[in-house]
Amino acid sequence: MRDRTMQQRITVVLGVVLVFAMLSSTAIGLLRNLGQRGSSNSHAQAATSVAPPTVPPPISNLESIDFSETYLHPSGLFTAALPSGWQVTNETSTTGEAQVTMRNSTQLSVVEIRVTRPTSEQDISTIEGVSAIFDDSWLTSSWREYSTWDESARTIEDGRVVIDFNLSRSGQTYIGRQESFTDGTWVYSVRAVTPGNASQMLQYVLDNEVNRFQMLEQYVGAPLEWNAYFDGTSNYIIRYPSTWAVVDSAQGAPVSINGANAQLRVEALEATVDSEEAASAYTEGLRGGINVLSVEPVEQFDASGFNVAYTLSTLDGATQSGLVTILNDDEGSYAANLLLTDISDTDLNTVDIEAEDTPQTVSEAIALLGTFSLNPDMNLVAAE
Repeated sequence: MRDRTMQQRITVVLGVVLVFAMLSSTAIGLLRNLGQRGSSNSHAQAATSVAPPTVPPPISNLESIDFSETYLHPSGLFTAALPSGWQVTNETSTTGEAQVTMRNSTQLSVVEIRVTRPTSEQDISTIEGVSAIFDDSWLTSSWREYSTWDESARTIEDGRVVIDFNLSRSGQTYIGRQESFTDGTWVYSVRAVTPGNASQMLQYVLDNEVNRFQMLEQYVGAPLEWNAYFDGTSNYIIRYPSTWAVVDSAQGAPVSINGANAQLRVEALEATVDSEEAASAYTEGLRGGINVLSVEPVEQFDASGFNVAYTLSTLDGATQSGLVTILNDDEGSYAANLLLTDISDTDLNTVDIEAEDTPQTVSEAIALLGTFSLNPDMNLVAAE
C-alpha cells in the first residue's frame, strides 16, 4: 500500500516537472522569436534608409565666373559664352533644332541653348505664339533626364517667355529657368538649372548667357543640320551638309571637305584677285586640263568677288564640272573651289539650284558656296 502511494506521488511530481519544462520552453521560444523579429526589423530599417544627397554650396563670389571664352556651335549658326567651370557635354544638329549642353559637375549645374525651327502649324508672329510652343509635351521631352518636373511660373517679359521649373533626380531637387525669344524665323531658348539652394547663381549665369548669345545673322533660316568649318587664322567660315566630311585641315592652311562625288578646297590666296581676268587666270592655274566657261561677279556677306565656272578634263577624256567662289576683303583674297566629279560639261554658274530637275546633291553642293563668309562677326580663338 505504501509502495503504491509512493509511486503515485512520484508520478505527480514528474508530471508537474514536465508541464513546467514545456511551459518554460514555449516562453523561451516566444521570447527568442520576438528578439529575432526586433532584430530583423532593425536591419530592414537600416538597409532601406537612404542618406540625403549632398548639396554643394553655391559659388559665393559670382563675379569669379568668367564668361570671356566664346563657344561656336558645330553648325556655325551661333556663338555663346562658355562659363569657367562648365564643359560642353552634348552638341546636336537636326533639321528641326540645333542644341548645346554645358555642365558644371561640381555645382550640379546645367546650361542649355536651343535654336528651334518652328513647324508650319506654329505661329511665332507673336510672343504668345512662341509661348504656346512650350506645351506639356514639349517640356516633358526636354526634361526627360529628370524623374519629375513641374512648371512653377510663366511670364512674358520684354518680348521673352520666361518659365520657372521645379525638378528632381536621384533624390536631389533642382530649380530651372528658361528664357525664349524669336527673330520671326527661329525660336531661341536659353535655360539654366541649379540645385534649389543656388537661385542667385542660376539667375547670374542665365543673364550672362542670354546677353552673350549671338546668332550669325547671315545664316538665319539656313539648314540647321549642316556643319561649319571656321578658320580663326584666315578668319573665314563655310558651311556644308552633314553628310560631308573634313578630310584635311589646319588653321591658316587649305582645308579639304569632301561629299559624295564632290570635293571642296578652301584657302587664303597669296595674291589679290580683283578682276574677272585675274579670277579666270587663277582658276586656270589651279591644275592642268581646266577650261574656264564663265566668270560672274558676286556680292556675298559684305564681300565682293567672282564665281568662276570651269570644266576639268580627266585622263580618260571625260570632263568634270567645277565652280570657284573668290571673295576679297581688306586682308586679301580667299577661294572656295568646288569640283563635282560626276557632272560633265556643265556651266555651274547657270544651274538653277531651286529647279525640280536639279539633283539635290548638286543643289546642296552649289548652295554651300553661298555660305562662304569672311570675317564673321564673332570673337573666337583659333582652334589648335
